[in-house]
Amino acid sequence: MLTLNASKREVVGKPVATLRRAGFVPAVLYGNKIATTNLTLEGKAFLKMYKEAGENTLVEIVVTNNEGKEEKTPVLIHDVLEDAITRTILHVDLYAVALDEVTQAMVPIEFVDVAPVEEELHGIIIKVASEIEVEALPQHLPHEITVSLASLTTFDSQIHAKDIALPEGVTLVTDPEMVLVSVSEPLSEEEMKEMEGEGTGGVEAVKVETEEKKAQREEEKTKEEE
Repeated sequence: MLTLNASKREVVGKPVATLRRAGFVPAVLYGNKIATTNLTLEGKAFLKMYKEAGENTLVEIVVTNNEGKEEKTPVLIHDVLEDAITRTILHVDLYAVALDEVTQAMVPIEFVDVAPVEEELHGIIIKVASEIEVEALPQHLPHEITVSLASLTTFDSQIHAKDIALPEGVTLVTDPEMVLVSVSEPLSEEEMKEMEGEGTGGVEAVKVETEEKKAQREEEKTKEEE
């Protein structure tokens, strides 16, 4: 389990800006059967750990109490507040979890392999989702979910959330029928030139437009069935 040292923080409110200028990050620890505690994290150490752990990997926060003893708490990084301009981390929420209680988390998707429909038929791969929600014991939460594109062989191919093989002990929370990846037929040269001329973003714009049209068609179909 990844570990991160922290110290208890007495400073709150506007004076916290002084901590940030000194390279520290204010944080709050709260959650399962513990008292909410204000903490200070060393900025560089947190960034290094956060890049590795993300928001769905268990981390152990280590705080030295007044008696010199280490207090260790398993947590998930629940929320990270960043400055919109400088991307500096302003505040971190650390959620304490119980190792014997199931918890839910959003897990990133890593797409791997080449889709035959893209390689052989020049289809456009549309990645609709970048993460899914699962539940498991905190120590069993996967850092990421790998999804192979090798099953995409035709323009009608899709990958749904239910198609993902999850690790043992991990349960899908996301709607099983949710489409994660779909395929669009390739554009003609005329269509590509027309889109480039209009400055609409080429293939990437088509991916978005295609999904919007699909969603619209599904909505209309639902209304007709009702």
